[in-house]
Amino acid sequence: MAEPQNIDDIAKTAPQIAGQEKKEEQPKKISALESFVNESSKLFGNSVKLGLAGAVPYAFASLLPTFKRDTAILTGAQIASDYTTSYRRGKKYTAGNILESSLLGVAMTPVIEVMFRTVNAIPTNSLSGYIAKGSVWGGIMYPGFVAAYQPIAYLIRNRTFKGMGQYVKEHYWPALRDAWTKLLPISLLNIFFAPSWLQIPISAALSYLFDLFGAPQKGEVPAEQKKDKTSYLTSASSLVGKLAKTVFYGVPQATYSIARTLGEKLYSTATTPAKVPSTASATAPAR
Repeated sequence: MAEPQNIDDIAKTAPQIAGQEKKEEQPKKISALESFVNESSKLFGNSVKLGLAGAVPYAFASLLPTFKRDTAILTGAQIASDYTTSYRRGKKYTAGNILESSLLGVAMTPVIEVMFRTVNAIPTNSLSGYIAKGSVWGGIMYPGFVAAYQPIAYLIRNRTFKGMGQYVKEHYWPALRDAWTKLLPISLLNIFFAPSWLQIPISAALSYLFDLFGAPQKGEVPAEQKKDKTSYLTSASSLVGKLAKTVFYGVPQATYSIARTLGEKLYSTATTPAKVPSTASATAPAR
């Protein structure tokens, strides 16, 4: 005995009535004016983000003049490092990403300043001084830096606390282990022998070189996040072309359509005959 079919299944398998076949939805055509408005809005938004990426470090350095040089160095190094990492992964690096990197560089500047000032307060007049300084740098400052960097970076890039604990739990130890094995030996030479005014620039350079020559992060990059292969010159010429098309074709066409619609409306109003009141008798017809 055949099982009864579901109503939805019957509806799917039933033949279509003539003239009611489901038409394939055609993609909506975007006019030259709409395309230009979209491109202009995107360009304006990116310009605002880039402006903020420069304004935030400048404002921070103005409030704390002693951090002025190091804010510029660390912010620039963060942007360069993030761009390098994205490039090696084949991931796009947008104006929004530049703003995020700038904010992260500014946020980490006081942390790095405190790290170096603390470790430089340890005297190195003897072998025990070098041992103490190296131990504090590798055993306290490095773990503290990673513990501060990861939550701040997560919050800036994701704009939420949700999932932060799990992220830090999964990435804290691998990041600290890489820093200990790949950066610590060279950074010890930095804090032991480099003058204090050069230590932060050297540290920023080491961080960038670590991203430049380190292995690229593995993982599939979603299609919408892949690097745009279109050159800036091509994008600019495309926007100019859309502007020209809008001015010389879109605007006149829109003006003509509006004028035509108004003309038809006025003509229809002028030619429509007035309604004549009905004179039919209200009495019942004769039988």
